[in-house]
Amino acid sequence: MMNIKIDVLLAKILEKEEFNRFSVVKLRDEYLHFSPATLSSNEARRYVYKHILRLVKLGVLTKSGTKNSHKIIYKKTNLFNDANFIAREEQLPVSNQKKLETILKEYKVELMSTIGESEEYIRIFESFPEMKEQLKDKYQTARDKKSKLLGNIKAVQTALVIQSVLLKKSKPIC
Repeated sequence: MMNIKIDVLLAKILEKEEFNRFSVVKLRDEYLHFSPATLSSNEARRYVYKHILRLVKLGVLTKSGTKNSHKIIYKKTNLFNDANFIAREEQLPVSNQKKLETILKEYKVELMSTIGESEEYIRIFESFPEMKEQLKDKYQTARDKKSKLLGNIKAVQTALVIQSVLLKKSKPIC
C-alpha cells in the first residue's frame, strides 16, 4: 500500500466514483465548488494540475489524449484503490490565510507609524505651542487614521479566525 500526501479536498473528490474519467477543468471546477478558499479559476487549475501530474508520476492516474491539448482525460489505475491518501497540511499555494496575515502585518506597520506621528505632534505642541493651531488638523487626521487602522486590524483578525475555522472543518473530509 502506497501512502500519498495530498490536499484533503482533492482526495475526497478523486475518491468519488464519477471521477474515474476526468479532465483538469472538471476537477478544477469541482475543487472550486467545494473549497472554502477564494482562488481564481486559473490559480485553481494550476494547483489541481500540479497534483494530477504528481499522481500520474506515482502511477495512481493515467493520462490519455493528445499531448498539449485540453482534451486530455485522466483515469484511475488499480494503484489508486490501494493508495492511502494522507491529508497534507498546506492546502493552497498562496492561501487566504497567508494573504490575510500579510495584510495584517501591513496594517500593523502603518498603525505604528500613525501612532508615532500622533505622539510627535503632541511633543511639538508642548515644545512649540505657537504651532498648535496650524498642526491641530494634522494631529486630528492622524488620530482618525489610527482609529480606522485599528478597525481594519480587527476586521482582518476576525477574517483570520473564520478562515482557521473553515480550514479545520474541511480537514475531516478525507
